[in-house]
Amino acid sequence: MKLFDNDSPLGILLGRFGDLILVNLLFIISCIPIITIGDALTSLYYTTLKMAKGTSSSAVHSFCSSFKSNFKQSTYVWLGILAVTALAVTNILILRQSHSGMAFSAIVFNIAVLILMAVITLYIFAVIAAFDNTVKNLMRNAIIFASAYLHITLLMLLAIGIPVLVTILIPQWFGVLITFWFFIGFSLLAYFNSSLLMKIFIKHLPGELE
Repeated sequence: MKLFDNDSPLGILLGRFGDLILVNLLFIISCIPIITIGDALTSLYYTTLKMAKGTSSSAVHSFCSSFKSNFKQSTYVWLGILAVTALAVTNILILRQSHSGMAFSAIVFNIAVLILMAVITLYIFAVIAAFDNTVKNLMRNAIIFASAYLHITLLMLLAIGIPVLVTILIPQWFGVLITFWFFIGFSLLAYFNSSLLMKIFIKHLPGELE
């Protein structure tokens, strides 16, 4: 077996990195209209879940196929999350002008809503990618997964939060980190999360990712 053969460990690793770079660029392009971010996330997870499962398929074809088939459902969910998040943020900005006890309680409630939206966003697009169901059931399943597997939820939050914080808080690394995000950052994080999610999804998958 030659070092750079497709079937060699190095060849497989290089091929995987090449797929992640292509998918990362597709994801960024798909996010440009903003309204399609939800579908872009679903397609990204659909592709990386297949990678994590070891299903042999063209990464570009998987991404494009998912983008077309999951557009309506993913966009509906994304716009819903965006609307609820915008409303909660607006409420907090208005309520912080008041110092009453009721206003404080309302602020705490809206912060709880934002946390819930963050957790749902962490799972929902991967759930849409893996399972075929109604939006109501998919949202319910995302919440169940998030609460039942808190250790995985925490690992995913750390995997996403640490690079984002480093990008924001260490300006001298900004150029390098922006390059990282542009070429492979999003797909690499999705692949890491997919490796975690596949451990719990595999127990419930009826075969959508075959």
